[in-house]
Amino acid sequence: MSGGRDSILPSAIAIRLLLVHDSQLIIWALEKLAESADSGMAVVGKIDNAGGALQAARQLRPDVVLVGLGLGTPALNLIPRLVKLRQVRVIALAHVHDEQVSDRAVIGGARGLLHQEDSVGTIVKAIRKVHAGELWLDRATSGRIFGLLTQDDASVDPDSAKIASLTLRERNIIVALGRAASARHRVIADLLGMSEHTLRNHLSKIYSKLDLTGHFDLYLYAKRHGLDQAARG
Repeated sequence: MSGGRDSILPSAIAIRLLLVHDSQLIIWALEKLAESADSGMAVVGKIDNAGGALQAARQLRPDVVLVGLGLGTPALNLIPRLVKLRQVRVIALAHVHDEQVSDRAVIGGARGLLHQEDSVGTIVKAIRKVHAGELWLDRATSGRIFGLLTQDDASVDPDSAKIASLTLRERNIIVALGRAASARHRVIADLLGMSEHTLRNHLSKIYSKLDLTGHFDLYLYAKRHGLDQAARG
């Protein structure tokens, strides 16, 4: 893992990247891509195993983590844990076209899916889109995921999919509610720098995404799934 002075970025850098991949060649190529003058991003850390990636993400606070699926099951187990950290979005980097593995990565919380043969332009665009809060999935993958989430399949964890659908703003709202469970909405809205009306609109969307009915249910759900800790990563 790289760190120290190499991890200090100039103020112009907008996107901080953590690379988690078992191929030094791929890491080198991604690092060179990030170093290009107009990329608007920089590598703050690189690690060749999934075991130390969570700690690296906590220490280096990247915006986007690229996770190589060639690391196998540890990579798939890592993704849901990464997405719980504050401001971290995950892009899965597939080394082969394995639909089952790719789908598990997306259901686990990856907001983007890239393949190693994708062009430089595609990789840059995907990182920027995911950093901006959008999804980067091809139509085939999106269709399969939708099918998985709408069928009665015990192998799919519905909570993982629901949690992955939350935006960073919604996660921060859940954290604020967890820290001040008994506070009025007006107080929480002030803490978050928004109007009470805006807060209520966000809460309505959160309840809908998580299939909850109100504040108390959300508080219990957040405690159960560790969402009240998300912004402390």
